[in-house]
Amino acid sequence: SIAILYMKNISSDKQTYFADGLTEELITRLSRIQNLKVRPRTDVAAFKNKAATMDEIATQLNVNYVVEGSVQIVDDDLRVNVALFDIDKDNTIWSETYNNRLEDILNVQDEIANSIVSKLDEKLTITRSDLQATERKATENLEAYNLIIQAYAYINNPKYSYKMSGEKAGGLAAEALKLDSAYADAYAVSSLTVLLKWIDIPTYDDPEIEKKKVIDVNKANLLAKTALQYDQDNLLAHTILILLPL
Repeated sequence: SIAILYMKNISSDKQTYFADGLTEELITRLSRIQNLKVRPRTDVAAFKNKAATMDEIATQLNVNYVVEGSVQIVDDDLRVNVALFDIDKDNTIWSETYNNRLEDILNVQDEIANSIVSKLDEKLTITRSDLQATERKATENLEAYNLIIQAYAYINNPKYSYKMSGEKAGGLAAEALKLDSAYADAYAVSSLTVLLKWIDIPTYDDPEIEKKKVIDVNKANLLAKTALQYDQDNLLAHTILILLPL
């Protein structure tokens, strides 16, 4: 089992979404390994921007390995430090620093994911199909990727209402799909934003409003299923399809 802690952002606050996006992409990729239990982003989010010892993190999350790191952006230069910590050995078994251009962040994700998987493969038996799955990119379009990371930032920001975060994130997801029509995360985010506007809105007493809600639920269902056509492991799309009947 492994926890990918949110990368520490040591750039300006407005660039936090780059560090968050890198973290979430690594969680997504490593989750494709069948015999590796990856703690979901909701669990590791509890330690974001908080001081905690490795023992405290391992105990609370019940994991064998922890990945931690930092992201620094200066102009168009990207610097990423990453380390893999073995809880049983109580030490860092791998660490690396990546210096790239900001436009190469997708390639940096590949390098980091491949390095972690390679190190874990020394301990686990990872199948060829799982190894290939970890190499699958969500998108090759950096602009589309940045739009979706910004969309997640709106969705996760508690200062926005469900409706407002849905509207802002939905617009960004629509722009991302114009750039990459096969981007699974963009379809999944679009699905979620369609549903967000109905949270906390009673509809049972108004048949017309209820009819509009049903139309949106069906739309969200189609968008989530489309996401899975492009990425069968998309966690957000799977979650939406599980919760929709409720």
